[in-house]
Amino acid sequence: MLLVFVWVNGVAQSASMGSSYMTGNLMLVSVPSGARTIIDGEEVGVTPCLISELSVGSHTVSLFKDGYFPQICDVVVEEGKTVEKKLTLREKKSGGSLSISSYPSHAEVKIDGEKCGLTPLVKEGLYPGRYRVEITLNGCNPEVHDVVVMEGETVALNVAMGEKAQTGSLSVSSYPSGGTVRINGLAVGLTPFTRESLEVGTYSIEVTKDGYNDVVKDVVVTAGETSKMNVTLKEKQRTGSLYVTSTPTDAWVMVNGEIAGQTPCTKEGLPFGTYKVEVVKAGYLGEERNVAIYSESVKNMSFALQSNSGNTVQSSSYTTTQRNYSSSSYNSSNSNTSGTVSKNTKSSSLSYDKGKFVTFGLNASAGYDYDGYTFGLGGMMRIGRFDNRLNLLLGAKYQYVSPYLEHQFLVPVIINWNWIRFKKVSWYIGVGCDVCIASSEEGLISLGLDEDGALSIDELYPSTLGLSLGIAGKHFDWNVGVKVNEDFRILETGFTYYF
Repeated sequence: MLLVFVWVNGVAQSASMGSSYMTGNLMLVSVPSGARTIIDGEEVGVTPCLISELSVGSHTVSLFKDGYFPQICDVVVEEGKTVEKKLTLREKKSGGSLSISSYPSHAEVKIDGEKCGLTPLVKEGLYPGRYRVEITLNGCNPEVHDVVVMEGETVALNVAMGEKAQTGSLSVSSYPSGGTVRINGLAVGLTPFTRESLEVGTYSIEVTKDGYNDVVKDVVVTAGETSKMNVTLKEKQRTGSLYVTSTPTDAWVMVNGEIAGQTPCTKEGLPFGTYKVEVVKAGYLGEERNVAIYSESVKNMSFALQSNSGNTVQSSSYTTTQRNYSSSSYNSSNSNTSGTVSKNTKSSSLSYDKGKFVTFGLNASAGYDYDGYTFGLGGMMRIGRFDNRLNLLLGAKYQYVSPYLEHQFLVPVIINWNWIRFKKVSWYIGVGCDVCIASSEEGLISLGLDEDGALSIDELYPSTLGLSLGIAGKHFDWNVGVKVNEDFRILETGFTYYF
C-alpha cells in the first residue's frame, strides 16, 4: 500500500499509492513549494509531500510550477528508510532572450527544431545554453546558426537570406551506349547518363569510347529544365604505315601525288586503301607502283632506280603535272601536258642540303674507368657527309687523366659505319683508336719512333682501341663507347659540333 502524506495548513495528510513487499519512504521539498509532483508518470500531489511505501529502487520525480522551469531527477529509495529530496526551481524570467531578424523578413524560425514564428522575432525565457536556430524562406538558401544564450542577456541574430542558385538537369545518351561522359574534363559516368541540380550555365561535355572518335559539345543548362545531348559515335578510321627505301638513297617519295619525304622514308596515318607510290631522283629513271594498305602494320617497299646516264627516256601516255622540287619546297608550274610524258628527272632539283663533304668541328669528351676519370677537348675533321655509308674522322685532342694527373695529347682516327640512315640524322657504329703522341709523364713519344729512329708500334703506348655507338647530323655527332689498352678500360661519351 503506497501512502502519501500532504501537508495541509501545516498538518501532514497521507495518500495511498499501492503496496510492495520491499518499500521505503520519500520526502520531497521544493523551493518554492506548491509544485505539482509526478512520480514515475503518476501525479501524487504538491510539494512538500511524503510518499510512503514506495518500492525499493530508482524512481523518476518531476516537479512543475507555473513561471518556473520544470525540474526532473531520479531518486533511489532504500528499504525501510525515508529519503529526503530538496529541489530548487528556477524562474523562467531569469533566463536569456534571443532576437532574430532577417532580410527579407517573414522567414520561418525554428529553435532546436521547434517552430517559433516568423522574423522579426524575440524569444524570451530561454534557459542559458546553446541553441540551433534555423531560418528558412522560399526562394532563398536556408540559414543555420548555433547561438549561446546567457542568463539575463539578449542575443541578436541578423541574417541576410541568399537567393537559391538556379539549377537544371543534364541528360546524355550515345549510340552505341557505354561511352564515358566527362563534364568540363571530369569523368562522371557512362551513357545513358543523367545529372540533376547542375547550376545554370554552359558546360563542355565529352563522350569517349574505345574504337570510336571522341565527341565534344558545349551544352547550356537552363533553370528548371533538362538539357539533352544525344550523339552517334563514329568508328575510328583504321590506318596503316608505309616505309619506302631506295637504291640509291635520298630519292623523293610521292604518295598519291603528295610529297612524303626522301628515302628512307616513313609515311604514317594512311587510311586503308590503295595508293600510288612514285620514287624519283635526279640522274635516275623514276619508278611508280600501286600498293594496298589494309593492315595497321608497316608496309615495306623497296625501289632499285636505274641510272639515266644514257639519256634513256621512260614514257607513259597519261596526264601529269610537272613539278620542280627543292630542299625546302616545291613549285607547281600548273602546266598539264597530255600525251607522252618524260619521267627523266635529270633536270629536276631534288637535292637536300646534307652539308659539306669535309667539315671541321670542336670535340669534348668525358670518360670513366674503375681507377678514375678522363676529360678531353680538341678539334675534329669529318671526311664524308653524315648520311654516307662510311665516314672517316681525324682529329687532335688534349686529354686529362685522373687520378694520375697525367696530360696526354692524342690523334683520334675513327671510321664510322652508318647502319641506319634517315633524312636528317644517321645512327652509326664507330671503330677507331686514339694515338698518344705525347704525355706529361712519359715525355714526347715522337710519333712511335724507337731509340734508333725506326717506326715501332710498341712506342704508341698508351694508345687505345675503341668501339662506339652514336648518332650524327649535319652539324653534330654524339657517341657512347668503350676504349681499351693494356692498362685501361674506359667508358667514354663524346660530342662534336661541326661548323
